[in-house]
Amino acid sequence: MPLPPRVGYRAEALHGTAAGGNCMTFFLTKILGAVLMPLPLILLGLVLGLGLAALTRWRRCGLAITAAGTLALALLSWWPVADRVIGPLESAYPALAPEELPEAVPAVIVLGAGSVWAPELPVTSRLSATAVRRLTEGVRLWRERPEARFVVSGWGAERPEAELAAGLLQALGLPAETIHALPRPRNTEAEAMAYAALELPGRPVLVTSAAHMPRAVAAFRAQGIEPIPAPTDHRAVRRGFHFPRDFTPQARDLETSERAWHEYLGRSWAWVRGLWGQSPTPP
Repeated sequence: MPLPPRVGYRAEALHGTAAGGNCMTFFLTKILGAVLMPLPLILLGLVLGLGLAALTRWRRCGLAITAAGTLALALLSWWPVADRVIGPLESAYPALAPEELPEAVPAVIVLGAGSVWAPELPVTSRLSATAVRRLTEGVRLWRERPEARFVVSGWGAERPEAELAAGLLQALGLPAETIHALPRPRNTEAEAMAYAALELPGRPVLVTSAAHMPRAVAAFRAQGIEPIPAPTDHRAVRRGFHFPRDFTPQARDLETSERAWHEYLGRSWAWVRGLWGQSPTPP
């Protein structure tokens, strides 16, 4: 799907804190977050355990660490455990039905979820699967209130994710004058700050992944904005054992556990920085 030209929609240029803070700090937190994911930690534990068992006199301790790491990897890759880990995050806010929308909505804002630099591919492949799901939900709700602005956000090293999202929306038929791109924010806090800078009155519809919604709502509340949560991209959706794969560990379920772990790390980092000052659950 070819992209429309980079013109037509509104775009904001943000700097400093509104773009996500110091560049070095941003990349350091991303690297630290990647290292602290369950799979790297478990692999590190397995290497340590096998090393202790094979190379030192602490053989029993090494075998215990190896067994614990193997068990943790298996459990986090099994859907009943993965769903339990991510479930409390996803159940914080219910799905938003169109009839629940207020009459006046200033904007539908869809938070970024990642993209890749591959100009030879269609935009639906350049945006992450999560980003496409969020945009789809945003379009579904925007069509109920077409007078609202459609705000997209997200940065990118080569081309901002917000520009790719805006191009996809135009390709799907949304008028360019409706779309407002925020191409500089690098994280949730910066996205909330960038939207606050637009100074739009009223409660915006906030679209993001269900597991990410509690942290996103807290970031917007910290800016004095009370959004209308519209969660999507749910992971904890299976009920019961129906297929052979339901009885065995799966890579996609490990990804679910890692997504939940990422949100819990994000909460911890926000708490450390003093940003988690609002309730993560609905009033």
